[in-house]
Amino acid sequence: MELYQIKSFIAVAEEGNLTRASMRLFASQPAVSAHIKSLEEELGVVLFERTRSGMRLTSAGELLLSRARRVLDDAQEFLNQAASLRDELAGTARIGLNSSPDLLKIAELVAAVAQTFPRLELHLIHSEANRVLKYLKNEQLDGGFYKGLVSDDSFEAMPLTHVNMVVTGPLELKHKLEAASIDDLAKMPWIWRTSDGPFMCFGSPLFSNDCFNSTRVIVAEDDETMRSLLIGGAGLQLMEENKAQADAANGKVSIWPGEKVRTQLSFIYLTKRQEDPIMVSLCNVLRKVWGLSDIE
Repeated sequence: MELYQIKSFIAVAEEGNLTRASMRLFASQPAVSAHIKSLEEELGVVLFERTRSGMRLTSAGELLLSRARRVLDDAQEFLNQAASLRDELAGTARIGLNSSPDLLKIAELVAAVAQTFPRLELHLIHSEANRVLKYLKNEQLDGGFYKGLVSDDSFEAMPLTHVNMVVTGPLELKHKLEAASIDDLAKMPWIWRTSDGPFMCFGSPLFSNDCFNSTRVIVAEDDETMRSLLIGGAGLQLMEENKAQADAANGKVSIWPGEKVRTQLSFIYLTKRQEDPIMVSLCNVLRKVWGLSDIE
């Protein structure tokens, strides 16, 4: 039995679909299917029922799933322990970036890691905010930057700073925005991110107005699409203050002079990796980069 078979079993069980599981594992669908088949043959039990809609766990598969997860956790703990015994930290850390490198102090982070842990290789991956948690759970990322509060106990969040978000609109709405009340904003069209809804996740009183629930909405997946729609006049959106000010200075957008939405920027990772030497080292470097007090 190989760990890659266990990983394939867990991925198919959680995705319920071979195609999605193979994408998650960065493997071909025939390879993942072969992993499952060989595992079933070795165990002597059928793990999945093949249905028209995908793959469904059998009763035996359901019983073995939690055990399979523990096997992977134990394997990770074994690797963590081995890494802690090495004289020099080495390996790869895949970090999800949810904003501009300048805001996230990426240049400073890369320089500090290169100086302190020269054998630690950073892979910097742009990942929209609504995907960071998913990619971390799927172990496609090792850590990531995230705006907002994380309530899921599966994650640890290290607060770094606070980011101001401002209501931003097309340039042609400049005079209208300058005089707009919250009720006026609620009647205008908005551009929302795919999974954020009307940005209720920020918990701001600005969006407690019930009128926002019936506002005409355009939903977009990524920052560049949202920005393009905004500049093109499609509607309002919440935007990082520094980005909004830069676009406003270039005559591309207008900014509502009312309340700013303040949200927390954190570095997050899976709780089960708290003792992972790579995560411990990354967090220590981030504390220095951001000027935070060391945590004993």
